[in-house]
Amino acid sequence: MQYKYFFIDKKCELRRIHGINEKIITKQDPVFVLVEGNHCYGNQAKYAAQDLKKAYPKCRIIYGASNMDYKYQDVVKDAEVCFYGNLTNCCKELSDKECEKLGIQYKKELLFPWENVDEEWEIVELKQHQYNNVEQIRQQAALIVEYNLN
Repeated sequence: MQYKYFFIDKKCELRRIHGINEKIITKQDPVFVLVEGNHCYGNQAKYAAQDLKKAYPKCRIIYGASNMDYKYQDVVKDAEVCFYGNLTNCCKELSDKECEKLGIQYKKELLFPWENVDEEWEIVELKQHQYNNVEQIRQQAALIVEYNLN
């Protein structure tokens, strides 16, 4: 499963690029390990878990994120257990003083080796990164939820 944000006309769309291949998963009660790198608000994981539960109501979901925003630890309700490597303040809802008290790194932004710094900053600024075929991808991907940015 893969979800992606698209920023169009003062709105943010979360779209499903790849869904569940139900031909591969034949058990009625599978166990899924749902993984994310940087969990900020947790919406991608939340909707991925909901989609898994819709397709497999008896499934178990174990959710892990390398990094997870402190304020949004509990948004993936369909997961049996959630864990993380580091807590962050990527949504900038804690003060520096609160971060220090909680032992949360807040002076550096995290970037994985496979990520593109320009693309990541565009997302932070709520701008659409111009992939070669961004509109084609957007049109082919199912709309999951839309957020008004006004």
